[in-house]
Amino acid sequence: MRSRSAFERAFPGIEIQPIHGDSPPANVFSGVNRNLYSDFELVTSGPVEWDLAGLGSDLEAAYNRGAQRNGLRPLNEDVLRFVNAVGMLRAVSVLALAPQLPVLVEYVMPAVDQWRTMPFAGGVAQSRPR
Repeated sequence: MRSRSAFERAFPGIEIQPIHGDSPPANVFSGVNRNLYSDFELVTSGPVEWDLAGLGSDLEAAYNRGAQRNGLRPLNEDVLRFVNAVGMLRAVSVLALAPQLPVLVEYVMPAVDQWRTMPFAGGVAQSRPR
């Protein structure tokens, strides 16, 4: 997502805001007095859907419940398809580093296995008007 204007043309009405950029649940630690958050090197601007890429329908539903409770918009299915496709592309491309970091294969293979079951480009091509 290098072009904000291209994103806004593809997904009109989806606001861009500060996001974590890499927010798997493993980046939240239960502290003694409160939750602690880590891994901020990818903080950027983007749609809220970016931080939910690859986390699955249970966490998407939890976000939507919280959004409704707080008067925020629910997740946009088209944007989710897009960010999930980008996330899968990132996971598959990391395999190029396997010769240097063999442990990555074990970590990334669940995503690759999931990617193999998905429609081409995560279904983005089918969901966009031609």
